[in-house]
Amino acid sequence: MALPRDSLAGHFLIADLDLVDPPFLRSVVLLVDHSADGAFGLVVNRPLGLTAAQIAQEPGDVVAYPERRGKIPLFGGGPVETQAVFALHSGLPEPWRSPAFREVRPGLFFEPSFPALKPYVSGESPELPPDDVPIVRLYLGYAGWAGGQLETELDQGAWQVIEARSSLVFQTPPENIWKRAMEIRGGFWGIVAQTGIKPSLN
Repeated sequence: MALPRDSLAGHFLIADLDLVDPPFLRSVVLLVDHSADGAFGLVVNRPLGLTAAQIAQEPGDVVAYPERRGKIPLFGGGPVETQAVFALHSGLPEPWRSPAFREVRPGLFFEPSFPALKPYVSGESPELPPDDVPIVRLYLGYAGWAGGQLETELDQGAWQVIEARSSLVFQTPPENIWKRAMEIRGGFWGIVAQTGIKPSLN
């Protein structure tokens, strides 16, 4: 597959089996930004076993978190700035958007401002009609690369690349995302997905 090397924003990076750095072992990263200055992304398959209610509530709060909103899952978005909270969602309307909100792919939106989302998460703002309920995922930290660093890793074969799709983020169980992404990559990588090993090319 020919890669649009000018920018891979809106693509998934799929960790090759040779990439054994613990934060990225069998990870799938959604690239939100990518330019000559560097790249920014979120690891989408590292659930932390925590929920929105556990990070949004301040000491002494007595807010009764709505059952559904309070259970929004929290993921490890990457090893950089692990106290920062980011979000991906399927289409939260105003007023739960910041000026930096953007659509990364159809049906896949990035929100860098947790304060913009907090009233929705906590239930301080009105409930949406059932048919309009968006899917929300929260991420602690992010994956970042300096200018040229990601390109070097790509040239070394550390990552496979496919176009991002919302179904992998919102509908696929986290433990299956890496395998499913490799299957989508196809060919040789479909064998890697099925076997969990990288056959010798010699």
